[in-house]
Amino acid sequence: MLKVKFQATLLILILLLLFSCGGEPSPPLNKIKAALNDVKDCSVILDDMDVKGNIFKDFFHKYRIIQGEDSHKTDWLEVPETTFNQYKSYLNMTIWSKKDGIVSNAVGPPGYEYVGNRHYGQWRTNSSGQSFWVFYGQYRLFSDLLGGPVYRRDYDSYRRYRSSYQHKPYYGSKKQYGTSGSFTRKQKPDFYKRKVAKSKSSFSSKVNKRIGRTRTGTRSRSKGIGK
Repeated sequence: MLKVKFQATLLILILLLLFSCGGEPSPPLNKIKAALNDVKDCSVILDDMDVKGNIFKDFFHKYRIIQGEDSHKTDWLEVPETTFNQYKSYLNMTIWSKKDGIVSNAVGPPGYEYVGNRHYGQWRTNSSGQSFWVFYGQYRLFSDLLGGPVYRRDYDSYRRYRSSYQHKPYYGSKKQYGTSGSFTRKQKPDFYKRKVAKSKSSFSSKVNKRIGRTRTGTRSRSKGIGK
């Protein structure tokens, strides 16, 4: 029953995205939120980002939508430049979620919103006496996205942060999450490969332009000397 409802929700979402208006792209996240309006528990993770073009740039996001045991990735969706800049530090993080029907715009590590909920997992203690959260097998995706178990000390740090800074992003106790985080670098190698390739391409373009201007200037001076 849950899968049927999830698939129906995704169908609505796809239709909303396909029939969006032309011109300046509207934030697709708004359409995703609308499609998940009747869902009690869900999460939206910023799965990937990209920029196309040199002079005239287009900006794109991919999202991972999670509802219960089901996970779905969107295709590349064009977003406004302002939206791209707003979320550019949040790669592989939960950017919007609902718990028991209550909406949260808090940005944090993927899956932290489900830690402590016995429906999704349980607390365990290792041989060193450290308490850590383990997701049940059907929700292992969160453990994979987080890069390992969530220790209680880290989760307590997260809760303290949330109580003090409700609307600020939480990047982990060691800032290991988000676009600059060490865990994200391991989990999203393609994003960083593209980033490096574009950086090299941009540098080469600038060098070629400078060389072109230098050669033009040299030819002009040579003609002047010969007169």
